[in-house]
Amino acid sequence: DTAGRIVQVGIADNQTVKAGDLLFVIDPEPYKIALAQADAAVAAARLNVEQLRAAYSQAMAQQKSAKSEVDYAQSQYDRAADLAEKGINAKSSLDEARNDLDKAKQQLAVAEQGIISAKA
Repeated sequence: DTAGRIVQVGIADNQTVKAGDLLFVIDPEPYKIALAQADAAVAAARLNVEQLRAAYSQAMAQQKSAKSEVDYAQSQYDRAADLAEKGINAKSSLDEARNDLDKAKQQLAVAEQGIISAKA
């Protein structure tokens, strides 16, 4: 079913018609507008997909960086703990290394949450 305003009639009253004859023309403007709106919606959806891909890539990069920071902070903590155990290092250095490790783990958790959000 097609509805619309007739803008042109291709036959006269009581004229004999055969298959393929143009009977009338429906105003194409509403359909052109609907098509333009659909094209705009598709373009917006494509842009949204690209933005989501970029956000996911960024979240993955942040997670990788945060994981690297955790690994480094863990090695620093292990080193400080070993030195503190031997009495070579002050307890404050061990506390600082533990604090840095905790911060790095929190940043990793935030980065992993960013990945979950980007996937949603």
